[in-house]
Amino acid sequence: MDEQRLHLLLHRYLDQALTDSENAELQQELLSSSKARTEFWKLARFDASLRHWGETEWGMREGEKFAESTLRKNSRRRVITWAGGLAAAAAVALVFLNRLPNTPGLALESQPSDLPTFLSTAHAAAADPLPEVRGAAVLRRALGASWLGLKTAPQVGEALPAGIHRIAQGIVQLELSRGARVVFEGPGEFELVSDHEVFLRSGKARVFVPEPARDFRLLTATATIADLGTEFGCLARSDGVTEVHVLSGSVEIRPSGRADRSILYASSALSVSPSALTPISFRPSDFILDEELARRELAWNSHQVESWREARKELSARPSTLLHLDFEGAKGWSRTLPNLAEAAKNATASIVGCDSTEGRWPGKAALEFKRPDDTIRTNLPGEFKDLTFCAWVRVDSAPSRQHSLIMADGFKKGIVHWFLNRGGNLVLGLHVGQDGDTSGWRFIRSAPVLRSGTLGSWVFLTTVAKGGAGTIEHYLNGHLVPNTDNLHSMRGPYTIGACDIGNWGVRLDDPRWAGIQLNGPYDHIRSFQGRMDEFAVFNEALDPDTILSIYESGRPGDTTVTALPAVPDPKGTVVR
Repeated sequence: MDEQRLHLLLHRYLDQALTDSENAELQQELLSSSKARTEFWKLARFDASLRHWGETEWGMREGEKFAESTLRKNSRRRVITWAGGLAAAAAVALVFLNRLPNTPGLALESQPSDLPTFLSTAHAAAADPLPEVRGAAVLRRALGASWLGLKTAPQVGEALPAGIHRIAQGIVQLELSRGARVVFEGPGEFELVSDHEVFLRSGKARVFVPEPARDFRLLTATATIADLGTEFGCLARSDGVTEVHVLSGSVEIRPSGRADRSILYASSALSVSPSALTPISFRPSDFILDEELARRELAWNSHQVESWREARKELSARPSTLLHLDFEGAKGWSRTLPNLAEAAKNATASIVGCDSTEGRWPGKAALEFKRPDDTIRTNLPGEFKDLTFCAWVRVDSAPSRQHSLIMADGFKKGIVHWFLNRGGNLVLGLHVGQDGDTSGWRFIRSAPVLRSGTLGSWVFLTTVAKGGAGTIEHYLNGHLVPNTDNLHSMRGPYTIGACDIGNWGVRLDDPRWAGIQLNGPYDHIRSFQGRMDEFAVFNEALDPDTILSIYESGRPGDTTVTALPAVPDPKGTVVR
């Protein structure tokens, strides 16, 4: 096949415009010509890199809208037409083109076909997109916060949906989507009605409303408090009376069920009952201020870091610890991370491309993964009856295909892949085929551990592989998550060997890819998008109590869950 014809077919493939006959022609050429395969990977990698840049700079949502509309029209791809991005994308294109020939590649992900397949139908590529949760507010800070009626505590950085939220104790700071900032003190109960309206059912709140959020309203059982550009405190007392203390600016107070209203100015206060508005003494000290919040947060962070450091020593000292990276050595010129596992002294991991950044706490080191080539290379030789993988990660964008956590090289029987899929599921893959066979994979995935509202918040992911029983357990923040499929036995022994953390660096020109059909032009994208600040692998199946203990010692926010108190129903049965 001449070069012009090859380029035509490759571009039509990337445009999703191949006919059946053209598809067969291209497959035959790729099977028979190493030069054609190399050219294919150059174009595919360039196309994917541009798309990745566009998603990073202009947002995943806009990128997905563009891709969906392009595919629906079945028209020629014009990736560089993102709004306002013509000149910038052209410059990026030149950079990527110059890098392509010597850049190691990423692995593939394909669907079943007549050719040998890389992944089975159980693979997460078949998963639905990341569950979307429209948040009314973001949990920005938490101090001693104990949530009632929840299975897991919301994490700092997580979006909270509209609805009723209860805290048994502690303090939480929320940022509403329209810009208002609210600090709640427990015990109390509040309802996020919308992105500019909150119902304080009980407890205490301090509200700051900047100019862009001037339409904010705080409701109680006896009053509606409309902002006029202000900062104010509100107490919803157990006797039904509402207290309003204006710290700066002014508010309009409207008693519930009455037509009269009152304007309250800075350094003054009112109580609102069903029958009257009564001036009361102004008590600003009743409400915690930002300076005090910052002081308490600093003290808690210092305590938690010390707790984590002690737990880190215990993890490194476990005889079963194969790999323990704390990322504290990520800064500087060395570009290596020491393996803290005492059983693997002098072992290291190499940083490729990743940038140093901040981790779970101020001053905690982490690595940021944002480019297709960002990865950590290491080697974990041997065969293992059981394995446990643990990682503290902050996922910053929804996976278009996969977010690799750790991926072993090649296609050897017994190797494992651990990753997040586009549906937010945690997945462990085991190669059960013959060595070198691109088929023969089995996968067990969890129920979604990510949703749109958790992007940007730190989470603790764990997967336990029990080789004797052939079972897989997935955990989120120390708690077991049910699996969505248990169709396969995943018996050991398991192997890892040379591997990538946060990517999969098998070279694109490897001849084994000749028998693999991509399911779309971005099917080979496996790079993690986000931050990572601790990673560990154990050659034992950690028990649930140990996993929960690791999470508790390293959780970034002072936020927990309290069970609802037992209440007897009229029939005498204790319910919660």
